[in-house]
Order: sequence, then structure tokens, then C-alpha cells
Amino acid sequence: MLKTKFKKQILKFYNDFLLSTSINSPESVAWSNRESQYTRFDALFQIGVTENDSILDLGCGLGHMVDYLEQKNFSTKNYNGVDINPSYIIYAIQRKPGVNFSTGEIFDIQDKYDYILGSGVFTVRMPLDEIFSAIDASLNIAKKGVAFNFLNKEYLDIPEFNSFVPEEFYALIKERYTKTKLVLDYLGNEDFTVYIYK
Repeated sequence: MLKTKFKKQILKFYNDFLLSTSINSPESVAWSNRESQYTRFDALFQIGVTENDSILDLGCGLGHMVDYLEQKNFSTKNYNGVDINPSYIIYAIQRKPGVNFSTGEIFDIQDKYDYILGSGVFTVRMPLDEIFSAIDASLNIAKKGVAFNFLNKEYLDIPEFNSFVPEEFYALIKERYTKTKLVLDYLGNEDFTVYIYK
């Protein structure tokens, strides 16, 4: 059962991008260009991911992280992608046949993974308690840790999106979780990444 209360808004937001450009373009998942998309992936992977680690790409979109893995000469056998948007999953399977993709959300996942990574998964406006429920669920199935990026309020502050003052949001993270790290400045003030270790 899908538990995200804002599923309708999420699907509309991303399907508008999907219909407007090539499925190979970062713009099809609401990122501005390949360089910034890969820079965000770099920030997520620096939590400590190695080639032998199993990965769940939460909010995998069209599977662009698989392109990133291939560029780094990482095997995709330990990669799994999940997305709430069935349209994205259909195209992800077409783009990358043989790679593990499924429709769903973090609350549906039973298998364990070394790392749960999410790039842009919390972009569309939703309440903080829903964000933290998803992070809690991610930690429940992560063996080593989770990493998520968030929009910086200084860069973008509009009602449709979640955006936060990094230090203020990180203070909330530290209240809830023991082993954490805040990563800044990899894309100027556009966004920030949070690591939470097991």
C-alpha cells in the first residue's frame, strides 16, 4: 500500500517534466543538467559507498544513477531502484534492461541494503513528519547508512517545494539520529546533503 499522502502532487509535478523532454535528459526528472545531477550523486556516494555495497536508489526516476554507476565503472548488480511514479519505472526499464527497478515507496521495501540514497526525493512540498517517516523507514532497512539531498531555502523558497536552511534542518536531524553529517558547498547554495549512519 502506498503511504505517501502527497502522491498526487508528486506524480503531477514529475509527469509534467517527463512529458516535456527526452527520457535521457536530467530535465525529465526536474534537474537542470547532467553535471549538477552527477555532482549530487557524487555527494550521496561519498557517504562511503563502494562497488561491493548494495544500493537502494529511492526515487530513482528514470534510472539516471545507473548511467552514473556505469561512468564510474561500478557494476549495477547491487543496484535497485524504486520510484512512486509507475511511468518513470516503465521508461527506466526500457532505458536499462536487466537492471532492477520497481514501483513503490520506502514503506513497501522489505529487503535490506547497505545504503539507501535519495536524490531529490523530498523536493515536492510535504510535511516534515512525512519526511522523517520516510527517513526512519529507510534506516530500518539500511545496513550502513542513508544519504539524502535537500533544497537550500537560500537558493529556492517557493510554496510548491520543500526547502530548508541547512543548519536548521541539520539540527533537527541531529536531534533524532546519533551518527550524522552535513555536507555543504558542492553546488554552491543550491542544495545540501545529509548522511545518517547506522
